[in-house]
Amino acid sequence: MRYFRTTVCLVALSALPTLAAADVSVSAGATLASQYLSNGLEQTTGPALQPWIEAESMGFYMGLW
Repeated sequence: MRYFRTTVCLVALSALPTLAAADVSVSAGATLASQYLSNGLEQTTGPALQPWIEAESMGFYMGLW
């Protein structure tokens, strides 16, 4: 899973120059949470970092979280 995340980040970063030339709006950030819950169940035993990136161009939207 670690390699998948690294690969996704590298692909997203390598696409940024192309996206900038195509009139694309890109937003990114991260949330630091004290604990991650899903459907009322604990998914982490400690803090959770949740990065996200969103892109929009000509009415099309894509987001990764």
